[in-house]
Amino acid sequence: MTKKELPGKLLYIFVFCITVIFCGISVAAIIPSYHSFEGNLVVEELNFTYAGLQPNQLFLQKIRGIDKILVEGEQFITLNGTFESQNNPKLNQLKSITIELPSDKSKWSITPVQTSDINQLTLEELRLQNNTKVAHLSYYSFRNRLSLELQPGISPNDLNLYLGSQPLRVIVEGYRILELDTNDSVNSPNELEFIFKPTQKRLKVDLPGKSNLYIVLSEIDDSSQWFRGGLKVKDVLFYRLDKTGVNIKDNLYHSTIIEGVLTMAERELSVKKNQFLIIGKFGINSLQYLLINHQKPEGLEVGVAGKSKKIQVGLDYKSPAKSIQASFLNEFLPQDITIAILAFCAAVVSYLLFWLIDNYTKLFT
Repeated sequence: MTKKELPGKLLYIFVFCITVIFCGISVAAIIPSYHSFEGNLVVEELNFTYAGLQPNQLFLQKIRGIDKILVEGEQFITLNGTFESQNNPKLNQLKSITIELPSDKSKWSITPVQTSDINQLTLEELRLQNNTKVAHLSYYSFRNRLSLELQPGISPNDLNLYLGSQPLRVIVEGYRILELDTNDSVNSPNELEFIFKPTQKRLKVDLPGKSNLYIVLSEIDDSSQWFRGGLKVKDVLFYRLDKTGVNIKDNLYHSTIIEGVLTMAERELSVKKNQFLIIGKFGINSLQYLLINHQKPEGLEVGVAGKSKKIQVGLDYKSPAKSIQASFLNEFLPQDITIAILAFCAAVVSYLLFWLIDNYTKLFT
């Protein structure tokens, strides 16, 4: 290499390095990267697993004036007060009873006896333990009913009720009353109904196994903030599985989304009724808020947040029609600037590649 050739070759190496840098920037503007997203959805039904580290997480609170609450599943409840029963007159002599509900088909319900007073029955708290799965969370406007299924991880979930002092109608099925040794009623289809006037105004119920809750609400307004927000979650699903019970190939998935909008890297993606929402790895990790939307469209309104490379939407979950994704540069720059940088880099790289090819033979041969 002569002294005359050295500057040209150094320039060639410099231009080559610049080309590599611009190629790297172009790749960063194209290759998808994980980005935070958020969205608002109105859904018919919601499924998720509580993934927070904090045990005894508050989920539902202060649902006042309940018309009826029904709890299905394995549990013990202790009632203190006076009892009046035509089915079993022995209850009339007791001041306290412990009811064992031994199976997931056992159930009990409480309904205020009709009075002129304000309904006092209140769900004070429902607390979730770690890894509890909340399934089939839904609101039916025509019945004004909120329902959900709880599948605990290791520890029982906690249900706390305020009974008040008004007479309540209690119905139990698949039960055993320990004070009466009613073993024959566990497998009996007959219900036991009695009027209960509580002397202990609060009732704490542990839910150790799979449980279903059905809450008939009295009224809903914009101030009804019953769900606790900021919930850490995983395995969030917005669909239900329709099983035939005959052939697994005949099963169908139905989206429970009514409408919604998601935003990632300043780009929006709308979701229409019956469309599936497909989010990749990591997915939704937080329910920012959850409330009952009692106006059109009626359902559960949920604010979601999470992280993903790509969000897809479509009527067919196997081949969604719309999607949004974001590149590495979108994490630092708006989408329009990223597009401009990509166009500039493409033009520069094209010119530099042409220069490198054209000058290679002159400098190295």
